[in-house]
Amino acid sequence: MKTSLMNRPAATEPENATDHRETDDNYGMIIERHGGFRVIICRCDHQWIFQQRRMRFKLGGTGWDHLAYVTSKTTLIRIAQQYSGHTWPKLDALPASFRKGGLL
Repeated sequence: MKTSLMNRPAATEPENATDHRETDDNYGMIIERHGGFRVIICRCDHQWIFQQRRMRFKLGGTGWDHLAYVTSKTTLIRIAQQYSGHTWPKLDALPASFRKGGLL
């Protein structure tokens, strides 16, 4: 059965929309965020990525820079605490090493 353009459901509202780009503020696979730092699952589902928010530009908006690519929970927690100075409670629930799916 074909779906015409007229019968497609309405697009998701911008505040709920997710993006497939890892550097986008609305990336869909964020595990946890603290201030200007966050942990995401890479889009290929191979590892966790620790990121820092980059400066906001008038035309470009906010983006995120990759600081570390990690497959070990211990290393991820150490890096996150070292850069941010915060504890990251959701990271404690992650498996000891990355598995496809990134969470449990």
